[in-house]
Amino acid sequence: SEARKVSNRVKARVAEMDATIAKVGSDRSVISDYIQAGQEYLAENPDVGVPDPKAFAFDKARDRFQRRLSNLAALQVAREVSNNQIQLARSVACDMLDRHEQTDGVLVKVWRQFTLDLVTSKDLRPAQIAEAVKSHEALKRSLAEALTHHSA
Repeated sequence: SEARKVSNRVKARVAEMDATIAKVGSDRSVISDYIQAGQEYLAENPDVGVPDPKAFAFDKARDRFQRRLSNLAALQVAREVSNNQIQLARSVACDMLDRHEQTDGVLVKVWRQFTLDLVTSKDLRPAQIAEAVKSHEALKRSLAEALTHHSA
């Protein structure tokens, strides 16, 4: 069914999010190592990259290196924020999948049984049966649309 296809696409997106979260976690330590190594280098070598005060220098290598370290720190913070957003999106997707599975596994089956009971009842008119079947189809369509809307 369409709802099952959408559910499978959401599961695939959750797997992609898991891979991204893992990659960001491994990159976090690499970036931290670079920042720490740069800071240690600057601390251990206070005169490296400092221009001669007597000479006119356009290139201030030490300042440029410190800016690069600051940019790496800003990059790390931005990646953390992105990682938190991905984790939140993953959580929402998992909740949505749980609700779909509960609905598909329990509520739709109960509704189907209710509809069958209506169909087999001798006291119902064809219009009532048609309305029950129409409601059942609307429920299934609504579930598929909800999954499609949230996974897009």
